Amino acid sequence: MIDLFEFPLEEIICHNVVKLFEDESDFNYFMNLVIKNSAVSNFECSMKSKTGKLIDVLISLKKYDYGKSQGCGYQGIIRDVTQQKLYFQELIRSRQELRNLTAYIESRREKERTDIAREIHDVLGQSLTALRIDLSWLRKKVNNGEKEIIDKIGIMDRLINDIIITVRRLSANLRPGILDDLGLA
Repeated sequence: MIDLFEFPLEEIICHNVVKLFEDESDFNYFMNLVIKNSAVSNFECSMKSKTGKLIDVLISLKKYDYGKSQGCGYQGIIRDVTQQKLYFQELIRSRQELRNLTAYIESRREKERTDIAREIHDVLGQSLTALRIDLSWLRKKVNNGEKEIIDKIGIMDRLINDIIITVRRLSANLRPGILDDLGLA
C-alpha cells in the first residue's frame, strides 16, 4: 500500500481508508458487502493516491471476528489493474478499428465488383450487340449462292450469341442484380 498509494508508513497507518476511494459510495457499498458476507473477492473500483493519481484496483478483503473483548480485524489484498484495463481498452479499440477496416474493404470490393460487372455488361455487351447487328446486315448483303460465306456468318452469329450469354453470366456472377433490387435480406 505504501508503494501503491505513495504514502509514508506513518501516514498510511492512521489514514482514513474512505479517503483512498475515488467515490465514497464505492467504499460504503464495499463495506456493506464485507459486513454482510464477511468476505469480498475482486471488488473493482477506482482509488486515489496521495498525489491524486487514480488507480483502478481489485480488492479482496476478509473480516476476522476475535470476540467481544478483542473486536475484529481485516486482511485484504489490493491489486492495481490500471494497466490491464488500459490494455483491454486498447484491445477493444483495435478490434473496432479492425471491424471498420474489414467493412471498408468489403464495401470497396463490392463496389469494384459492381463496376466490373457494369463495364462487362455495358461495354462488352454493347460491342457484341453492334457486331451481331453488323453481321446481320452482312448476311442480307450476301447472295444466296455464296453458301460458304452464309455458313461462316451463321457460325460467327452463334459464337457471338455464346459470348453474349457468357458476358451476362459473368456480369450476374460478379454482381447479382437482385442485390441491387432487393438488397441482401
